[in-house]
Amino acid sequence: MDAIQKTHVDNEFLVSSTKDANSFYIVNSEIKVCSYPVRMTGAPCKYQEAVSMKYHLSTFNFILSLTSNDCIIYAYIALGK
Repeated sequence: MDAIQKTHVDNEFLVSSTKDANSFYIVNSEIKVCSYPVRMTGAPCKYQEAVSMKYHLSTFNFILSLTSNDCIIYAYIALGK
């Protein structure tokens, strides 16, 4: 988390790759995306989580951190029930 840097763009951060110190990913905490190729869909990833933890940003992008009952409630909401 020490290698995370804010950019000049609001809510945008540079996060070093965990596998290659010469690579980094861009995380935008406002629109919940990361340039990590597998996670460009807005799904949560470890780089987004690292930014969230370091800068104490709350986000519902990490549903897995909620209880199983919370996940059921959000699933019902998403399905319109």
